[in-house]
Amino acid sequence: MSSRWMTILQQRQANLSKTEVTCQKCLQKGHWTYECKNERKYVHRTSRSHQLSKHVKQATKRKLQNEVTKNNRKLLSYEYYNISSIIVCFIMFDC
Repeated sequence: MSSRWMTILQQRQANLSKTEVTCQKCLQKGHWTYECKNERKYVHRTSRSHQLSKHVKQATKRKLQNEVTKNNRKLLSYEYYNISSIIVCFIMFDC
């Protein structure tokens, strides 16, 4: 079984030139990870809790914006209703 995987790995390595390969340990090009003699590079990644809190903040912000636009639509329709009733009053009763 392992010889099959070794042949697959050798075929992949033969198809790719080493200039295209990036080491996953030191993040440099030109060699495979198992050939690497360099130290591991530190890659900063944000924590999952920070990502989730950011997502929650964005969701609440979107929710508030949706509520504001709904309230604005209600106000606009209310103002339109008031203006149209005033116009009707002017036309019918010459106010």
